Amino acid sequence: MIYNVTKKHTLVFIGIVIATSAFFHFSSQNIPDPDAFYHIRHAWLYQTQSLFNTEFPWTYFSSIRTYGADLWYGFHLFLIPFSFGDLNTGIKLAGLALTSLLLLAYARVAVREKFSLKYFWPFLFLLAVPNSLFQLLMVRPHILSLALSLLLFSAIINGSWRLTALLSAGIIFFHISFFWIIPLIALTIFIAQAIYKQINWPGYLGALGGALLGWILRPNFWEIAQLTYVQVVKLLLEKQDNLPLLFGQELFPLSLGALTQSSALFLIIWLPAIVIFAWTLYRRQFYFSKITVREQIVLWSSGALSLGFALMSLFIARRAYILWVAFGVLFIAAVYTYLISQKSYFKNAASMALLTVFLIIFPYSVYQNGFNLANRAVTPDKFQDAAVWLRDNTNPKDLVFNTHWDNFSALFFWNQENYYVGGMDPIFQYDYDAGLYWKFHHISKDDFWGLTCAEPICTTQNQENVDDVLIKDFGAQYIFVEKQRNPLLYQYLDLNPKFEKRFDNSREFIFQIKN
Repeated sequence: MIYNVTKKHTLVFIGIVIATSAFFHFSSQNIPDPDAFYHIRHAWLYQTQSLFNTEFPWTYFSSIRTYGADLWYGFHLFLIPFSFGDLNTGIKLAGLALTSLLLLAYARVAVREKFSLKYFWPFLFLLAVPNSLFQLLMVRPHILSLALSLLLFSAIINGSWRLTALLSAGIIFFHISFFWIIPLIALTIFIAQAIYKQINWPGYLGALGGALLGWILRPNFWEIAQLTYVQVVKLLLEKQDNLPLLFGQELFPLSLGALTQSSALFLIIWLPAIVIFAWTLYRRQFYFSKITVREQIVLWSSGALSLGFALMSLFIARRAYILWVAFGVLFIAAVYTYLISQKSYFKNAASMALLTVFLIIFPYSVYQNGFNLANRAVTPDKFQDAAVWLRDNTNPKDLVFNTHWDNFSALFFWNQENYYVGGMDPIFQYDYDAGLYWKFHHISKDDFWGLTCAEPICTTQNQENVDDVLIKDFGAQYIFVEKQRNPLLYQYLDLNPKFEKRFDNSREFIFQIKN
């Protein structure tokens, strides 16, 4: 009877998770992140061609082409079931599946760690910060790797070497650039376990073995290791040297003001959890003595990780923001369950506070997410007209100079006949050829009228004519320009007799280089 009731509750929870995910994904036709265009189209290539051909010539002046390896190989295999039929619908369904799997993984951790209100915490995590919610709707590999990382956290603490091996292998296979999360979680838990002299060696060995397995299961695993070094280590080193590459916003630190403004409601419950933990640790030690060593390790580890990710968001990259929220809610759940619940009047007060904050967070996050989908997301037909024109009016493999690296995903989604200068992260173009990257950089930034150079700073001694760079260095046949982002370049090409305007829809323009 108890089993049947529990099973019924589980099924109801799964239904609510799927319904909630569907509500957020299908509340707008817009796509939260343009990278989804690239990922679903790459999955389609595997589905229609070969599962083992990882060569990618479409980003021609990029290390991704020269290494011939796919950093997101496992994720693209995951997306194959969604690559049949209409791909925009596939993006929405894939997002629904990813968000649902993440929430279910979160609930699994809550159940395994015996948190009170076990089905409440996944929804608090989802809604705690509107900007975090927007990221959780993206069809990107970090959703899968986050789900696996949360499960890995619980698996290491509970000592299951088989499960830690499987989860570590999954992180590396689906999202190898996220490899660093494995040693970070393991080291944090190791320190906590060492304090209590209860080190789970099989779990750590399982994590190491699983990571190696996930790596060697990938095609071109040596080339993948080199590309991962470029994307993670080299990128970090260049950032530390303040090299002005055209990074995506998520790779820049988040200011303290921006963090507090966007996360005020979450801070209202996260900061008191830290205070309660510290106060109990130093002034009410007998409360700690009433909980198990494993529960104390959960408290220490989740607290340290949430604080660490908050600092990473402020000083390294704002993409750690979502990890701060994920482990921050775990920490809040642990404090509520293991410490606050020991006294009924504390528990009742804390429950009322959580409920009050959640009732405020819920409508606010729904409203703000609607705003983000309307104003920050992209339409499903982004660049369709221009890309289809290129596909139908140019020769296969003609090179298109896409003026911005972030143009690539949508152009590639609609048109795989042409090659492009670059795409994904700019670090791959920089790694391929630093001089060519800087020439692209200055054109992309619209720094000069008809001039560029092969160095970070252009002078009269090193500047070159854009015509020569486009024709001789890049061998481009066509240039794709967004007038609003590059007004100087647009005017220069429009007035230059060497270029002919072939496509114009008032937003995007395509110029052909005359022979």
